[in-house]
Amino acid sequence: MVNPAIPDEEMSNHVDEDLRRMSKVFRDAADPILIEDLDGIVIEMNGEAEASYGWSRDELMGKPIKTIVPPDRHGQADDALERCKAGEDVRNIEGLRCSKAGRVIPVLLTLSLLRDESGEPEAVATIAKDVSEQKQAEEELRDHQDHLEDMVKERTAELEKTMKQAQQFNKMAIDRELRMIELKKEINELLKKIGEEPKYAIFN
Repeated sequence: MVNPAIPDEEMSNHVDEDLRRMSKVFRDAADPILIEDLDGIVIEMNGEAEASYGWSRDELMGKPIKTIVPPDRHGQADDALERCKAGEDVRNIEGLRCSKAGRVIPVLLTLSLLRDESGEPEAVATIAKDVSEQKQAEEELRDHQDHLEDMVKERTAELEKTMKQAQQFNKMAIDRELRMIELKKEINELLKKIGEEPKYAIFN
């Protein structure tokens, strides 16, 4: 309800001030923001969107937002738009954006439904936060983990080989010792047969 104590002119000034403030936030935002109509057509974009994607306003305004979405993610773009139009909270979903130069940019997408004065949906604002650095760091971490796993597997294989060789050596040593005992027994037996004293003491 409008406060009757506030003159219409003053109320209008407040509204204009709010709009100017919101417009400045939109223009100066550090992340790319595109506004699309309910059919997915770009109707507004901020300067960061131009800088990040390399497309000028003239090139993107009036074009489908899927112009900057890789073909294999068009289904995701349609789904996110429909969910937002249905009133769902669409926040921080992983997506991709394409620059004019062909660079594919990993982003976190947040969609907000914009309504007209009567409360009816009229557009969708999409903020796309570039997460290229985080993705690269994750990839480097995975590569490092893979490298460590390869080193562990390599070292484990070396240890298993050394253990197997040691077991083989121990078996050969034991077999040799048993054979020596048998030979000593045979020599002692031969000495007994010719009346000589056994030469070797055999411990069982």
